[in-house]
Amino acid sequence: MSEMMLELPVGNTNITDLFNFSPALVTDLKQIQSSERYQGGKGHSLRSISARFRVVLTACRFIIANESNADVLKQGFSAFVEDNYAFLRSIYSSDIRKELRNELLIAIGIYMGSPLLKHHYQSDLWAFYFDAQDAWRHIDSTDLKETLPRVHAEMTALLDSEIELLAQKNYSIETLHTRFTKAKRLLRERLAPNFKAEFELCGLQALSANNHRIQKSLFQTIQSDVQQKKISLRTGTGYFEVVRWLMEVTEQELWMLIESLCNAIKRMLSEHH
Repeated sequence: MSEMMLELPVGNTNITDLFNFSPALVTDLKQIQSSERYQGGKGHSLRSISARFRVVLTACRFIIANESNADVLKQGFSAFVEDNYAFLRSIYSSDIRKELRNELLIAIGIYMGSPLLKHHYQSDLWAFYFDAQDAWRHIDSTDLKETLPRVHAEMTALLDSEIELLAQKNYSIETLHTRFTKAKRLLRERLAPNFKAEFELCGLQALSANNHRIQKSLFQTIQSDVQQKKISLRTGTGYFEVVRWLMEVTEQELWMLIESLCNAIKRMLSEHH
């Protein structure tokens, strides 16, 4: 068959191989190439932006040549966004060069009609949308997944549930972000070292297992750390609040001495002021 050429703002490029792989992919590439960005809008140099579009083509060729599941790209750019961006996530963590990956992310955003967000293409990012600032914040939960994979899966599912029900809660997205930040630190740094087996066996339900064994140990340790000023009162009570919240949202029984321990710590520290 004859060669297929694509006209760019500066120069032409041969896309016969991409068309032979998938006419649908080429259709999407042409749509992206006709966008304001790749036509030199917003002050972009025509020569520079033409070179950048060639990078998108190179990225597609790299994926086709190197990814074991590249056949999904035969359906076009929709392959990148389906199934919660699963294919895109695999590409992001592959050996694709950074300059290819970054320009591809821009092109996918153009295809979607809005820029990609970090949690669309980076795995294990807990995402929180702050409506007042129209901004996203993220918590990288990779370290928790590596340490306590079962608990990580539960916390990820819990985040989805909490965000879905947030309008019915008596706390804000700011509070939720803070609680997940503290919960990740608590689970990874204070609980995993001593109770990894329990959490891998029972998940978050381990917090109430064996007559609240883990809760008791945790609160006694925190109480001691606060008393010895290894951590601040705010940090200590913050951990207490996070566990209290975790017990509530996972429908577990809270150890009854939590409240008295919290009050005892507050009294103890107030006497030193």
